[in-house]
Amino acid sequence: MAQDGEFDVTPAEEPVATCAWVPTEIATPENPYAPNALDPSDHVPGEFIVSYESVEAMWAGPQENVTDTFGHWCWYYADTGIVYYPSETQLLYFEDIASIPDPCERFAVEEAKRQEILYSWSGVKYAEYNGLAFIDDSVGPSE
Repeated sequence: MAQDGEFDVTPAEEPVATCAWVPTEIATPENPYAPNALDPSDHVPGEFIVSYESVEAMWAGPQENVTDTFGHWCWYYADTGIVYYPSETQLLYFEDIASIPDPCERFAVEEAKRQEILYSWSGVKYAEYNGLAFIDDSVGPSE
């Protein structure tokens, strides 16, 4: 057991602020591409994953913040069987957003940029935050 006065405790000069944020969109059947906004600390600052309706739409979009471009095949089940279609995706990085030191302010700016990408850029299927961890579910379990 600790004795009174055994430990020197110095209170922090400034309390740590927490964001009073709430998700602006939640995935629903009508809007399945909403990102279910995460806590501002749960994603890579200033990075977004943007998927486009077509290769042409992807290349027609702004390219100055693109750090990676990748394509993969997606699929869905139909009455006639599995339908495969290409999905074109880019990773975007905005240094000016990532360098905002206050996490609450940065998250507000990130959400505004995500909304701009999603609703102002032509041919965007979805825009979401780049999470701190990415799980590739296209690889099946090991045998």
